[in-house]
Amino acid sequence: EADACLADDAAREARWEEVRSKQHDVFVSQMKLAAELNAPLVIHTREAEEDTLRLMRTHLPRDARVHVHCFTSSASLASSLLEQFPNLCLGFTGVCTFKNGGDVRDVVAQTPLDRILLETDGPYMAPAPHRGAVAHPGHVPHIARKIAEVKGVSHAEVFARCRENTRRTYGF
Repeated sequence: EADACLADDAAREARWEEVRSKQHDVFVSQMKLAAELNAPLVIHTREAEEDTLRLMRTHLPRDARVHVHCFTSSASLASSLLEQFPNLCLGFTGVCTFKNGGDVRDVVAQTPLDRILLETDGPYMAPAPHRGAVAHPGHVPHIARKIAEVKGVSHAEVFARCRENTRRTYGF
């Protein structure tokens, strides 16, 4: 039975490496296509900080327009991305309003306002006081208010700057 467990573990690890390799290949292809088309690139990375940063540094032009969607990664990754890619914005969701969202609020605090995008990640991650409900665009003001609180500015300024950031990132 121990041999069977080891064989299962080895097979599972081999499958994971195959999936990971395929994810890398697809991500590189998407970065190349975005660069070729001069199109914005949307990235959702989770539990892959080192791979994400390494692949972006290797395969993405420094001036690429990038939206890192639903950012919940580390402050260290945020700093590295913002430093390496001057046209990159971090998208923040209702997570920044959660009681346990302190780490995300720390990233908000260190991120310049001209590098922030507002988003819902619907149907998930509805902000407080709607946590557990279906997230929708009507919840964005809650996210903007929390970011305004963290940044020490008005929510009107957050909306205005994020509107500019969206236009710059997406070209409209």
